Order: sequence, then structure tokens, then C-alpha cells
Amino acid sequence: MPKPFRPQILSGNLLKSGDVVYRNAEGAFMADFRSAAIAHDPETAQEWLAEAEDASDTLISAYLIAVDIESGIPAPRHYRDRIRILGPTFEHHGTLSEQWQAINS
Repeated sequence: MPKPFRPQILSGNLLKSGDVVYRNAEGAFMADFRSAAIAHDPETAQEWLAEAEDASDTLISAYLIAVDIESGIPAPRHYRDRIRILGPTFEHHGTLSEQWQAINS
């Protein structure tokens, strides 16, 4: 018997900055996971994933995240994805482009 479908959100990284982003209801990618659209069926989730793969000029490493819904906000079921939402686990030294600009100024 197949596992029951769990709600999912779509995440990926912006190609130019590497920032973690989430697909919202309008199909745009935003940094705030609370605005992430929630796929309540596997067909929608796979459709979003296919669209993200077609956007390879702006988005990389797109994947679906299983979530629980807590007070209307998606909460990742897996520890790895909770860490992605909280941000880096190391001290931030700026983006690569910021570091490159600092070196070359």
C-alpha cells in the first residue's frame, strides 16, 4: 500500500545568489517560507516541480518538502529542511558577490 500523500511546498536556490527560496501561490519564489504555497495533492506538487525545472535560468536544486500545517503555516517535517528555513548554521560573511566586490574595490 502506498504511503498517503502529505502536503508539500517547493523550495530551491536562486541561481545568481544561492539564496533559499520558496514558491508562493502566484508562482514566484520568495525567501519567506511562511508565504509558501502548499500542494495538497501529488499532481500539483509534481506540476510545480516540473515548472521549477523549466526555470533553470533563475532557479537551481528545486525539490519538494513534506510539511505539516501549523496555524496555517507550513512546518517542515524533516530536520534538514527546518535548518534551511532558519538559515545558515555559521557566521554570515556576505554573499559571494559582496565578498568579490570587497576584494576588488
